[in-house]
Amino acid sequence: MMIICREQLDHALAGMPWPARRWQTAAWADFNCASGQVREALRHLPDKIYTNLGDLIDTIAAIEQRAEAFNVPSVDN
Repeated sequence: MMIICREQLDHALAGMPWPARRWQTAAWADFNCASGQVREALRHLPDKIYTNLGDLIDTIAAIEQRAEAFNVPSVDN
């Protein structure tokens, strides 16, 4: 299971103007030299407008919970 901590996202998305679409968060993380794990997680988020970092974190948590509930391997497996 891919686990992304808030500190990683804080670094990757520091200075991000919100709201933002998925592709914008991924591009911002690239600009901030985020880890490959964080960039991969952002690229696999649903394509929607995220209102703030908390909204994005909630989405990642929901995806991870669903994957765990259905015993689906995450992207990094």
